[in-house]
Formats: sequence, structure tokens, C-alpha cells
Amino acid sequence: MTISLEQMVSLAALAGEVMLKNGAETYRIEETMDHMAKACGASTVESFVIPTGVFLTVTDEAGHTLTVMRRVRDRTINLDRISKVNELSRSLVAQRMGYEDAKGILTSISKERTGFSLLPSMLASGVIGGGTAVLQNALFFETLAAFAAAMIVRYIAHIVSKLHGVQFSFEFLGGMAVAFCGVLLHSIWPHLRPDAVIIGGIMPLVPGVAITNAIRDVIAGDLLSGMSRGLEAALTAAAVAMGVVIILALKV
Repeated sequence: MTISLEQMVSLAALAGEVMLKNGAETYRIEETMDHMAKACGASTVESFVIPTGVFLTVTDEAGHTLTVMRRVRDRTINLDRISKVNELSRSLVAQRMGYEDAKGILTSISKERTGFSLLPSMLASGVIGGGTAVLQNALFFETLAAFAAAMIVRYIAHIVSKLHGVQFSFEFLGGMAVAFCGVLLHSIWPHLRPDAVIIGGIMPLVPGVAITNAIRDVIAGDLLSGMSRGLEAALTAAAVAMGVVIILALKV
């Protein structure tokens, strides 16, 4: 089957868009698009990725060139989707599947429902919060409080996403909610340490993957992407800190 230039570009650009939306590193996105386009018959491929967009230029054997740009506004962290696209790319390069199969699978991946349902997500956040509290030498009730605070944070994220809230509003409100829980419980049970509850509760808000990807991009020489991701992670951390500080200041 002869694959047209438009089909090559469409497939590779969609793969890059899916990976960028789900938190993949810049170098991984560019390499995946290059490999997929060349596996489809491209002669040369030039790709450029920044946190808000994918740019791809493909030239076929006849010398015809096509450039496409995909704007990405919403980003999350979904390592499962990234892994699926990587596996699809390897299968396409190894000729274990054809263009039509790859296109169908990639389209299905792009349309998958994002994340897990609310209750499992809340329980997972609670485990993270409670586990972090344990590392802070928290007692049983402090660990339980951190577990509950982290679950509340996840519920706030669900509500904010439903209301299409502005970026960083979820982190700010989450920080306020966790600090309020810690302060309130401490006022009821003075022996309960609010710091253990607050540290455990805000742990699901920490942008660990974003910081890791920012450092990885800078090391790889993708300075624009690395600085952008680093700034985004810093603003996320600042939003969480502001939410906590406001509640603590009001308490004082």
C-alpha cells in the first residue's frame, strides 16, 4: 500500500500530539514522530516540540514537503498512553503492523477516557497522603487525617475540571483545603500535629513528573521546553504554597 504524504504527516503528528498531551518528554515525542514518519516512507523528517505545540515537516521520496502544526492547550500526566504510543511506534517501525492498523489504534488511544473514575482516584490520592504522613512519623490519627485531606484534594480537582477552572486554581484551592483541615483538626485535638496532615495532604499536588521532565529536557538541550516546563512546575508549587500560607496566616 502506498502511503501519501498527508497520511504520513497525519499519523506522526497525531502521535506527537497524544504524547505531548499526556506528559511525555520533548526528545521522546520528537523521536517517535521521526521514526513513525520514516517507517511510512518519509525521506526526511524535521520535528520541533514545545509544551504548547507540535511542529512537523515531512519530505517524501519524490521531494514533496508538507508542514503541519498541532496546538496543545490541555496537558495531563498519563504514562499509560505514552507507553501505548511508544509500543505502537516500535511495531510500525518493525513492520509488525501496517499504516491502517496503526492509524486505527492511535485514534483509539487519543479518544480514550482520561484517567480513572473519581473514587479510585480519591483512594489513590489518600494512600499517597497517608504514606507521606507515615514518613513524617505521624501517629495513626494524623495519618488518617492526611489520608482524608489528600482525598479532598482529589475531589476538588474533579470539581474544578468539571467547571473548566483556570490553570493553577485547583492547586491553590487544594492547598487551602489541606491547610484548613490541618488547622481545624488541630484546634479540635491539640495533640494532633497539623504539619504532618498538611505535608501529607499536599503531596498529590507536588509536580514531580513536571520537574523531572523539565530537568531532562534541559540536559538534552531542549532549553525552551525545559524552561517552560520548569516555570509551569514552579507556578504550580507557588499556587499550593500560597493556598497553605493564606490559611496559616488567617489562623495566626
